[in-house]
Amino acid sequence: MAKRRQLQPFADPPAPPPPSRPTGLMPREVPRTPLGDGGALPDYTPSSIGQLPSPWTSDVNSPSRFAHLSPGMLGIHQRGRCSITITVVRVELPADLPGRLPRLSCFFTLPSLRKEVRLTAPTKPQYTVLYTDPQVVFEVHSLRDLGQVCREPLTLFFMDEDTTSSAEELFALAICEWSVALERRGVTIPFRLPLLGRDRTVILGATVVVEVRADDSGTTGPATASTTVVENTLPVLDYSRSPPSPTAPQGQGDTSMSVPGLNRENATRTIEEELMRLEFERMSR
Repeated sequence: MAKRRQLQPFADPPAPPPPSRPTGLMPREVPRTPLGDGGALPDYTPSSIGQLPSPWTSDVNSPSRFAHLSPGMLGIHQRGRCSITITVVRVELPADLPGRLPRLSCFFTLPSLRKEVRLTAPTKPQYTVLYTDPQVVFEVHSLRDLGQVCREPLTLFFMDEDTTSSAEELFALAICEWSVALERRGVTIPFRLPLLGRDRTVILGATVVVEVRADDSGTTGPATASTTVVENTLPVLDYSRSPPSPTAPQGQGDTSMSVPGLNRENATRTIEEELMRLEFERMSR
């Protein structure tokens, strides 16, 4: 008689071995979201990866290329013009200035407006230089000129009129970032700027006080004998506007007049002026 084989119970399965530490770097898996299942794609916009947003698509509360200008300054296309007044109040030199005391004249330029200004030096050297009638008014007639003026700092050059060497004619210069003055129209903003020598190092104790005022309506300043405003002799690109299109004959409908921003008045504006106009309308809502 055959023996019946007795079934033995199964033992517990052995525990899995502990995971071994990888010897190399594993490839990083990128989560994928299939299109069409309603999932949101990852955000790879420039602002999400640490880059600045595009200046052409900016929100009202985000920084833009025209955010430093007040709405009144952006609206000069409705008022006709604006004005920027620059006043060189005084130059202060230290009593322990090394070398001889210079007789300083002042020179600065606004290339975007094609203007140069020269303030005549006093008759004798002075530690505190006060220019006669140092106030100069610049009229800005277009948004394009205003945008170019705002991009460049105001640089003042001080020349020693008693020197005989052309290499030593430049005594010092000062650089003014005047965007804060263009923010607050109708308010005179004073600046105390250090003087930089020919080697671009600060001259200890030497400063210049400058006042800048921006207004949204043009003003005319009196002509002075000590202040000379001349046309810029440097080569400047001609950005003159194209002549306006002829008037349509009567009896024909003017379709461009019914579309905002496409009328004949705006047809001669540059792209930059149109962007500043749209920014102003957005900020005034």
